[in-house]
Amino acid sequence: MTGLRVRGALEIDIAWQGGRATEVRLRPLVSGTHVFRPPRGQTIATISTGGKPVPITTDRDGIVRVSLVANRHYVLTFNPQ
Repeated sequence: MTGLRVRGALEIDIAWQGGRATEVRLRPLVSGTHVFRPPRGQTIATISTGGKPVPITTDRDGIVRVSLVANRHYVLTFNPQ
Protein backbone atom coordinates (compact mmCIF):
# COMPACT_ATOMS: atom_id res chain seq x y z
CA MET A 1 0.00 0.00 0.00
CA THR A 2 1.53 3.33 -1.00
CA GLY A 3 0.69 7.01 -0.74
CA LEU A 4 -1.84 6.69 2.07
CA ARG A 5 -2.62 10.00 3.83
CA VAL A 6 -3.28 9.58 7.52
CA ARG A 7 -4.33 11.76 10.45
CA GLY A 8 -1.58 14.08 11.60
CA ALA A 9 -0.53 15.14 8.09
CA LEU A 10 1.53 12.08 7.18
CA GLU A 11 1.92 10.12 3.97
CA ILE A 12 2.78 6.47 4.53
CA ASP A 13 3.70 3.38 2.54
CA ILE A 14 3.20 0.01 4.24
CA ALA A 15 4.97 -3.24 3.28
CA TRP A 16 3.21 -6.47 4.27
CA GLN A 17 4.34 -10.08 4.39
CA GLY A 18 2.37 -13.05 5.64
CA GLY A 19 -0.47 -10.82 6.84
CA ARG A 20 1.83 -8.69 9.01
CA ALA A 21 3.25 -5.21 8.50
CA THR A 22 7.01 -5.41 7.99
CA GLU A 23 7.95 -1.78 7.34
CA VAL A 24 6.28 1.62 7.15
CA ARG A 25 7.81 4.54 5.27
CA LEU A 26 6.75 7.89 6.73
CA ARG A 27 6.71 11.33 5.14
CA PRO A 28 5.43 13.97 7.59
CA LEU A 29 3.95 17.07 5.99
CA VAL A 30 4.25 19.05 9.24
CA SER A 31 6.81 18.91 12.04
CA GLY A 32 5.73 17.81 15.49
CA THR A 33 5.00 14.90 17.78
CA HIS A 34 3.27 12.01 16.06
CA VAL A 35 1.62 8.98 17.68
CA PHE A 36 1.71 5.45 16.23
CA ARG A 37 -0.29 2.43 17.31
CA PRO A 38 1.16 -0.81 15.89
CA PRO A 39 -1.10 -3.46 14.37
CA ARG A 40 -2.54 -5.93 16.89
CA GLY A 41 0.08 -8.48 17.91
CA GLN A 42 3.02 -6.38 16.72
CA THR A 43 5.39 -3.92 18.40
CA ILE A 44 7.44 -1.10 16.91
CA ALA A 45 11.18 -1.73 16.99
CA THR A 46 12.66 1.49 15.56
CA ILE A 47 11.98 4.64 13.64
CA SER A 48 14.95 5.96 11.70
CA THR A 49 15.91 8.64 9.21
CA GLY A 50 19.02 8.55 7.05
CA GLY A 51 19.91 5.20 8.65
CA LYS A 52 20.05 6.73 12.15
CA PRO A 53 17.51 5.89 14.88
CA VAL A 54 15.18 8.59 16.14
CA PRO A 55 14.35 8.68 19.89
CA ILE A 56 10.92 7.21 20.59
CA THR A 57 8.78 6.88 23.69
CA THR A 58 6.73 3.71 24.06
CA ASP A 59 3.94 3.39 26.60
CA ARG A 60 2.76 0.15 28.22
CA ASP A 61 0.15 -0.39 25.47
CA GLY A 62 2.83 -0.29 22.76
CA ILE A 63 1.81 3.15 21.51
CA VAL A 64 4.83 5.12 20.29
CA ARG A 65 5.33 8.89 20.36
CA VAL A 66 8.04 10.48 18.26
CA SER A 67 9.02 13.96 17.05
CA LEU A 68 9.29 14.09 13.25
CA VAL A 69 10.48 16.89 10.98
CA ALA A 70 8.41 17.86 7.94
CA ASN A 71 9.62 16.68 4.53
CA ARG A 72 12.13 14.15 5.91
CA HIS A 73 11.74 10.47 5.14
CA TYR A 74 11.53 7.98 8.01
CA VAL A 75 11.37 4.19 8.23
CA LEU A 76 9.39 2.42 10.98
CA THR A 77 10.22 -1.23 11.58
CA PHE A 78 8.57 -3.88 13.72
CA ASN A 79 10.02 -6.40 16.15
CA PRO A 80 9.99 -9.96 14.78
CA GLN A 81 7.31 -12.10 16.37
